[in-house]
Amino acid sequence: MTLDRMLPGGFGRVAALAGEPSLVQRLYELGFLEGELIEVLAIAPLGDPLEIRCGGARLSLRKSEAAGVSLVDQL
Repeated sequence: MTLDRMLPGGFGRVAALAGEPSLVQRLYELGFLEGELIEVLAIAPLGDPLEIRCGGARLSLRKSEAAGVSLVDQL
């Protein structure tokens, strides 16, 4: 399961990050660490971007960026 496929209100834990090295580094800096709890808060009307909560931060990610975030389980 990847973050771009989750629906609003869904939870999951980060398993791995994939994509361009600069994007992966940016996600690590934003707190996307292995085991971190992620919540999807909202999705824009046209499906892009997604508003998520990671740790104590609220972030917006493009769907293409969210596709590189693999989740170990969906809660």
